[in-house]
Amino acid sequence: MAYDTILGYLNGTLRYADSPSTIYVATIKGHADFLKIGFCQLGFRRQRRSDPWIDQIIYESCLQQDDTIMCGDMTRREAFLIEQYLHDLLTHCRELIPELEEVKW
Repeated sequence: MAYDTILGYLNGTLRYADSPSTIYVATIKGHADFLKIGFCQLGFRRQRRSDPWIDQIIYESCLQQDDTIMCGDMTRREAFLIEQYLHDLLTHCRELIPELEEVKW
C-alpha cells in the first residue's frame, strides 16, 4: 500500500490530488476516549463504514447542517494538508492504542 507524504504534496505527486474530498473525525470502537482524524475522497465515504475500528463519524467537513453532501468541499490535496496540520498540532496529546498499533491501523 502506498502512503501519501509531505514530500509528495510538495513535489506535486500526491495521488488523486484534485479529487473532491472530506476531513472527518470519528470515534473508535471499544475506545471511547480516542478519536481518529482522517480524510477521504467523497467517492470512498461508504467504504469507511466497513472499517472495523471506526465507530461513529462525529464530524465531516463535506456535510451541511441538514446532512446533505456539499460536493467540491475541498480537494484531496487540501484535505491531506489539513490532516497533517491537525496531527502536528495535536501531537502532544497523541496516544497509541496497542492493539491498533499491532495491526498498523
